[in-house]
Amino acid sequence: MMGCSSRQLLATIVVVLGLIAIHFSIPNHKFVVETTCHFIPIPTLTGRYKTALTCHPLDDGTTTYPLHIFAHGEFMGGSIAIRKYKSHLRELASFGFVIVAFASCPTDHVCHNGQSYIVEALKTIAYLEDNHPIDGVPIDLNLPYSASGHSTGGRTVLMLAAARDSVEYLQSPAIDFINLTDRDRRILNKIVAVVGDHPDPMYDSYYNPDISHFNITQTPTMIITGTRDTSPPAERVYSAWGNFVFMPRLTNRVFLNIEGATHFEPMLSHAETKYIAYFSQFHVLGNETAGAMIYGTDDAVEGSLLNLWKRGELVASAGAR
Repeated sequence: MMGCSSRQLLATIVVVLGLIAIHFSIPNHKFVVETTCHFIPIPTLTGRYKTALTCHPLDDGTTTYPLHIFAHGEFMGGSIAIRKYKSHLRELASFGFVIVAFASCPTDHVCHNGQSYIVEALKTIAYLEDNHPIDGVPIDLNLPYSASGHSTGGRTVLMLAAARDSVEYLQSPAIDFINLTDRDRRILNKIVAVVGDHPDPMYDSYYNPDISHFNITQTPTMIITGTRDTSPPAERVYSAWGNFVFMPRLTNRVFLNIEGATHFEPMLSHAETKYIAYFSQFHVLGNETAGAMIYGTDDAVEGSLLNLWKRGELVASAGAR
C-alpha cells in the first residue's frame, strides 16, 4: 500500500464551540485488523451491474459489525472499476465495519445524472435487511448505519442526510424517478452519520434536483476535499467549502482539506480513511476514544486533531474565507 508520511492534512473542524484549523503529517496507513472482501449479488439494483463489493474484518465468523454503505463516483461503478476503491474500503472495514459498496450506475448518465444514486443506496440496504443473514456479510442490524461516498457518491450521502432530516426534500412530482417510500424513510432514520468525500456541489441544480428543500439539520456530516482538487477532473474550487456552509443549521459538522490530495484521493493513498472511521465509530457506536480523535478537547491524545494542533502546526484554513 502506498505510504503517505509526506502527506499533510489541513483540517477545519466545526463544532458548537467554533472553528479550528490544523495542519499535520499523516502517519503511514495500516489496517487495524485483517480484512476480506468479495462480491455479493443485489438483484434489485438498476442496470447491468447488480452486485456490490463488501469488505469486513477477518475473524472466526462469529462476530457481527455495523453496516457502512459506500457510494462510488462517476465511471467507478461496475464489477471492475469499483475495485479501485478496494484498499480504501478494506482499511475502513478494519475499524470494525461491514462495508457494502453497490456497483450499479457505472456512469452518472445511467442513473439520472447521478441524482438517483440515492435510490441505489437505499435498494442495497433494503436487500441486505430483507435477506439477512447473508453468508459473508456479518452485519448487526440492531446497530445504526453510517455512509460515505466519493464524488457523485459524496453527493449521494449528502442527499441521504438531507432526506433523513427533511421530509419535504425530493418530494416534488418533477423528481418522480426517486419516489421515496415509507420503507425508505425507515432506512434513512437508521443512518446516523455521513461523509461526503470530494462531493459534487449541492448548491447546483445540475447535481442536486431539489435545492430549495436541501436542508441537513440533524445528521452529523463530514465533508472532505483536497488542496489539489482544483482542476479537471475535479470539483470546482471551494465547492466542498460551499457544501459545508450550505448546512448553516447543522452544528455537528466536520470539514477536512487534505494538502496535496487530488480528486482521486480515495483511490490513491486515501489519507482520509481513518478519519471517516473515527467519525463513524463515534456516531454509530458511541465510541468515545474514536470521538476524541475528531472532537476531543484533550490535546494529550496522541494522533487526535487537537494533539496535532498543539505541535505548532496550525495554519490558516484553505477554504475558510
